[in-house]
Order: sequence, then C-alpha cells, then structure tokens
Amino acid sequence: MLLGLKDPLFVTAGPEESLVSMVRARAAGRGVKMPTTLTAIKPQHLEATDQSFLLSTIAKLWLAGVEIDWSGFYANEKRRRVVLPTYPFERQRFWIDVNPRALSANKVPPVEPTGKNQNVSDWFYVPAWKQSTDFISIDDSAHFQQGSRWLMFTDDSSLATGMVAELTSRGAQVICVRKGEFFSCQAKGSYLINPSNGGDYEKLFNELGSSGDFDCRIVHLWSLFSRGEQLSRAELIEIATDEASSLVCMSQALAQAATQKTSVLIVTNGLIKITGDEALLPEKALLIGACKSIGQDYTSISSRVVDVAVPTSVGSREEELVERLLIEATHQCGDYVVAYRGSQRWIQNFERLKLETTASRPARLRQGGAYLIASGLNSIGLAIADHLARSGATRIALVDDLALPPREQWGTGLDTNLDQDELAQCLWQIWTIEEMGCEVLVINTDVSNREQMRQSVQQTLHRFGEINGVFQAPRSSGSKPVSAKEEIRDVQASQVKSLVALDEALKNVSLDFMVLFSLINSIPATGFEFTMPWAAAYLDAYANARSCRKSPVIAIRWSDWLLQADPEKANRMDLAAKERFPEHLKEYGIRFEEGMDAMSRILDAGLSQVTVCVQDLQTYIETANSRMLLAVEEQRSKPALRLHPRPTLGNAYVAPRNDVEKKILEIWQEMLGIDQIGTDDDFFELGGHSLLATRLFARLRSEFNVSLSLRSIFELPTVTSQAEMIAALSWTEKDLELQLSRETVEGEI
Repeated sequence: MLLGLKDPLFVTAGPEESLVSMVRARAAGRGVKMPTTLTAIKPQHLEATDQSFLLSTIAKLWLAGVEIDWSGFYANEKRRRVVLPTYPFERQRFWIDVNPRALSANKVPPVEPTGKNQNVSDWFYVPAWKQSTDFISIDDSAHFQQGSRWLMFTDDSSLATGMVAELTSRGAQVICVRKGEFFSCQAKGSYLINPSNGGDYEKLFNELGSSGDFDCRIVHLWSLFSRGEQLSRAELIEIATDEASSLVCMSQALAQAATQKTSVLIVTNGLIKITGDEALLPEKALLIGACKSIGQDYTSISSRVVDVAVPTSVGSREEELVERLLIEATHQCGDYVVAYRGSQRWIQNFERLKLETTASRPARLRQGGAYLIASGLNSIGLAIADHLARSGATRIALVDDLALPPREQWGTGLDTNLDQDELAQCLWQIWTIEEMGCEVLVINTDVSNREQMRQSVQQTLHRFGEINGVFQAPRSSGSKPVSAKEEIRDVQASQVKSLVALDEALKNVSLDFMVLFSLINSIPATGFEFTMPWAAAYLDAYANARSCRKSPVIAIRWSDWLLQADPEKANRMDLAAKERFPEHLKEYGIRFEEGMDAMSRILDAGLSQVTVCVQDLQTYIETANSRMLLAVEEQRSKPALRLHPRPTLGNAYVAPRNDVEKKILEIWQEMLGIDQIGTDDDFFELGGHSLLATRLFARLRSEFNVSLSLRSIFELPTVTSQAEMIAALSWTEKDLELQLSRETVEGEI
C-alpha cells in the first residue's frame, strides 16, 4: 500500500540497512518506481561522523519537500553576533563642498574649433621670430619693493651674481639655491640640494613655507652652459634630460607648497637662432618641453623659458641683461619661449605660408632612389613608403622594433582578417609596395640603440649601395604627464634617443635630406594626459640647427592623421574623449593622399621647420588649451580619495619591496579606500568582492600590459602573489619578443 503512494519516501530509524533493502526488493518485484530511502543513523562502515550524517539526512528530507521543524532543530543553539565588514563604497564621502553655480561661472568656455580647410595649400605654418614691445622700467615696477621674496637657483656665473646683487640692493629678500649632493642649509637664505632628488625640493619648499605662506618669484639659472669640445650629442641629451627632470621635480614639490600662482623663469642659452651667429644646442629644447608640460599639468605654476646671449665680459651689456631678466620674471604673459639679443626682446609667432603645387621647383624625390624609414612599420611609416614607391623609388628600408614573422610565414598572415589584424595589415601593405616593383628591406632593430642603428644603416648601404633620403616616422609613446627622471627618459626613448642614434649612424652618409615627423593632438586622453611636447621640441631644434648644412633636415609637425590607429592611447582616454575621438578624426583627420601631397610640397619648397594643420593654427591651439584646462579643472574638482585606517587582520603589515608591488598597492588603495595595505593582505578580507575583482583585473591588464585571467585574481588574492604572476607573465612575453628579434627579415616574397 505505501509503495502505491505518489513519490513515497522511507526513513529507517536504525543503523541497519536491511529494511531499506527489503523496501527496494518489494518495489522491484511489483515493477513500481524505486522509492527514495534514507537512514537516520549512520551505518558502521561509513567514515563520516554521526552528526554530519544526521545533518545530511535532514538536508535530503528538506530537498525532498518534507517540512522541517526548524525551531525545534535550533532550540538549544547559543547565538553570537558577528560584525561583518562593510562594502568599500560605503566609506566614501559624497558631501558637496563647492557651490556648483559658482564653479561653473568661473569656467572658461571652450573654444569651438573651425572646420577643416579643404585647400591643402593653406595648411602650412612656419615659425617667425618678431621683436616684442618693451616692458616697464625696473624702477617703476612694484615687484621690486622692499621685502619682496625671490628664490634663485644660481651658480657662480657673473650673470647670477649680478642678479642677486641687483635684487639685494633694492631691499628684496633673496634665497639662493646651489647644486650639491644632498639637502643642507649653508646659512640664512642659502641652501644646497641634489637636483635629481625630488625629496630635496620638498624639504626646501617646506622650510621656506614654514614661516607662513609660500610666496616668492623663482628664477632658474642652472641651464646656462655651453657645449664642451668632448661632449657627444648623447652626453648632451643626458645633461639636458637631467636639467628637464630637475624642473619637473621642482614643479611637483612647488605645486604642493605654493598657496597662490607662482611664476618660474628658466634662463638658458644656445637654444634659439635669431641673428644666425648663435652656437646652438638643440638638446636644450627639452627645457621647452618641460616648460609646456609644467604649464599643462600644474595650473598654479606659470613657467617660461628665456634664451639669452650671455655677454663675454662683465659690463654695461650684462647689467642691461640683468635688468631685463628681472623685469621678465615679474611680467605675466602667455609666451612659453622668449629670446633676448642685446636690448631686444623676441617672441615666436607662426605665419601661414601658402604652398601651391608647381612644376617649376625641382623634385626632391629621385627616380630609382633608395630611402630609409625609421619606425617604418607603423601606419604613417608605411604610408610614406607607399608614397615613395608611387613616386618612383625602387629601394626602401623599413627599420622598426616590431618583429615580423619569417617571410615564408607571411602567406598565413595575408589570409587573415585585415580589418582586425594589425600585423596582417602591415604585411599586406609591404606586399602592395613590392608589387609596384620596389625592393623592400625590413630590419628589426631597436631604433633608439645607437649600435643597432649603425648596423642597420650599414646593412642598408650594403644592400642598396646608397641612401638618398631618410624619414623618421613618429613613434607611439603615449601621452601622459611626466613625474620623474625615469619617466622623462622613457619619453626621450620614443623619438629623441632614436634621432640621436640615427644622427650618429648617418654621420658619414651623404643625404639629399632628412625628414622628421611629430604629431600634435587636439584631444587630451584624460584630465592630465595631453600632447607631450618633449620630442617635438627637440626635433624642431635639431632641424633648425642643421638647416644651413648641405644635407637639410626638415621637421614637420602634423595635426591628426585619419589613418593613425593607436589602441594604447584609446585605452587611456576617458569615456567622453573616447567617444568624440573617432568623429574628430573623421572630420579633421588628414587623409593619406592629402598628407603625402603636403609632404611633397614641403620637400620641394626646401623648408626646415613646418607645422601642418587643417584648421586655423591659432584656433586649433586655443581649442586644445581650453579642452585641457577644462579637463584639469574637472579632475581637480573631484573630492580627494579618503583613505581609512588599516583594519585588524590576522597577518602583520608587510611593506612593498619593488615598483610592481607599489603600483599594485596604489590600485588597491584607490579601489578599497584603505591606507597602509600590506603585500600579504587578502584582497577579499579587506572588503573586495567580485565586482571590484573584475575592475582590478582590468586595471592590472591595462597597467602592466600582460595577458592574465580573471580567475587569477581569485586564486592569487595578495599583492605579493599578483606581483609574482605579473613578473612571470612579463618575462615570458619579453623572452618571446627576444626570440623573434633575433631574426632579420629581408628579401622579396
């Protein structure tokens, strides 16, 4: 009768299974569905405990639909309340501290860009130095009043001594800072600091501001030096990089210490050609890059580079220069670069130059010529190669650090989806160039390594017999603010060091010309990411210094190309910039045929320094600056991240041991809002959850450029384990790149 019920369930109250076997045998004999049978007491042959077996039986009863008397089940339980951690986002502060109407009222409205000029002839701008009106006399200036404070980064030159003496005689308080090995106070108003140590600048400004608000004008004289006979271009780059990094370190510390807008005057020499008699040092152009970066990253600092011709002897000319520099330091203007020659002040403007296509000028490109393109495997480098092949060149060397597969494997790459595979697009373009009858030599090398570039040039000469012209295509080095000497060196490696290596490799090679490409961008990637002016400033100065030589050097700055694709930059953009960037390129981007037409006109005209812009250049610059300032304001209006004290954990605090662990800890702090996170702390014990783990996974992949999985975040929940995983993945990928880089790909398909 019981077996005839719908879905019967049998429970035996004893440990024996004989009753269970009998029920199953009876059900099998009658041909009915086998019923569910459970045992309440654990049989002797099972290893489980009695309690766990009973709980398992109760759970199976509940799953079968039996109503359990849970009140009776928990009747004798003793309860303890446990405090659970809150979610990290509950620790954030959302109070509004600023009146939004007042904030929006002070915002500068963005400058609306003009449309793209469809006439290529009107795209060209050349720099022109013009005399500027004089400022007020030093005797009429209120900035030299009794008790005004001046911070002078000085040396032992007569110019520095004269400026300090002039200020002191007028009752100003002068603080002198000189180079040393470490921070020290020599006497009242005299300090020594290590220029490469950012901590020394922090100590200096903290001490100067300890007596009250930091308020003084700054004059930087450490960049006044001449080229030594034994110094190579690479050594000069090293010196100039040290000076530029020192300025960046100073600005970082100053931005934290200053309570109001502070002006910084950077005095140098050998930077600008006005009279034609100057002994130029193009490496000093890195100071211009530093100055522009400081202005973009720190709106509370107004910086300016002043190039001077230092008098050879002490006298009236030096006294006049001292007076004009002191007046310059008190004058507020928008000029990044100013030059003084005698009593004349010069500023740089850009004049539009109309370049028409004409057959009267001899063509620079040779029929059957041989050309080398550094960084030649990016989109612009390949566009140049395509244009050269269409213009009659028969031999092209593409030198790049991108490792292509062996020639015999190119067929596989050409069969892939060209719209999605960047490597396949590169191979296809090379194949197209060769189909025009042009011999293409692809050399895999580090374009910033001087010895490797020398070997690449020699290999090209051995293969082609000559090199008629050289192009340096822009390298994708990103756009982000520099914050330390190591980061500045990374920026130089993108184009500056490659140009130094190229210059040395071509020392004994006779060329028709050399063309240097750099890009200007009008859309900042994020609040503090903007066009990096370092490389472009050096390229311009290098071309200017070489303009009188037999083999001219032409520096071309371009607005955005339609064909340029930089996925790294797209990943760094904020959402708004990422959305408008494709539309911006579609509307304002320079198309391939337009860019090559413009380059041909510049080559034929014999210009040394040109900016190519599809809009009115002044409007273009104002648009970019207004967007940058708005982005900076929006970034700084966000509330500062509030870090909460480290919670009580089962493990002790362990400090980070390397840069990778430090960077991971910064990401953790930003996400969790906790101070003093240790490398052995568990991400999930600190309040992390699956949503934060997904964000952490994306940040780590983007920051370290490694192919890790989301599962690894759950399996490796500590900073130490994640750093070890990233190091292992990075080493594996570098080892693969090293293996590929050992092969030089050349010849025909």
